[in-house]
Amino acid sequence: MLLPASASAGARPDNAAATRTYLRIVAGRERLDVSDGQGVAALGSLVQQIATECPDALAYAPRDGAFVEIGEEVDYTLAVVFGDAVDPQAQALGEARALNALSWSDRRLTRLVRDLAAEDRAYAMSTPPSLCAQIAAWRESAYVELPSPSTRFLKEMNESEPDYYVGRHEEVRERVIARLLRPYERPAERRLAKRVLEMESRTARGIGALIAGAERRIAADLGVAAL
Repeated sequence: MLLPASASAGARPDNAAATRTYLRIVAGRERLDVSDGQGVAALGSLVQQIATECPDALAYAPRDGAFVEIGEEVDYTLAVVFGDAVDPQAQALGEARALNALSWSDRRLTRLVRDLAAEDRAYAMSTPPSLCAQIAAWRESAYVELPSPSTRFLKEMNESEPDYYVGRHEEVRERVIARLLRPYERPAERRLAKRVLEMESRTARGIGALIAGAERRIAADLGVAAL
């Protein structure tokens, strides 16, 4: 899911200006994530909704490939719900457009930042289907296959992530971007870049712990040891 590049063909990138803009956008977004009270509340609301609407819904489900995909759907849903709470759609889309408009002389750096923008846009535009409804439809099919809203949602989210990363790709990408930015940083940007990298690491750990905790609670509510 690529965003159209806005830089005009043949235009020479302003590396310093692009670096400054990128760091300011990311710093502002990380500050939002650190102030995660709304995100915590949104995750808690989703957990409570699932506990109320479909307790033990997976207790008798087969532990097959579709079961694994349900776990992925829970993961993506938690990430989208948290993101919507801390960075509303209009603001997230504006940030994605601003990131996509940036370009550097380093084509790899430009591509990585635009991949980040495309992924941010996909998360902002995504609407996860009701998890309880999807599990109920799966059960009604005698556990033959997941319903189409689930498969569409998973396809959409998987396609938003670049295939040249595996595992903790988000952290890897951000660190590669930080390294590639260094030649274009002036002293003020270098100080900001250091703070941004520290915030990104702290935020990733914090959000990861919140989502993992919510996933454990949802698994217990659905009647399984883990998803």
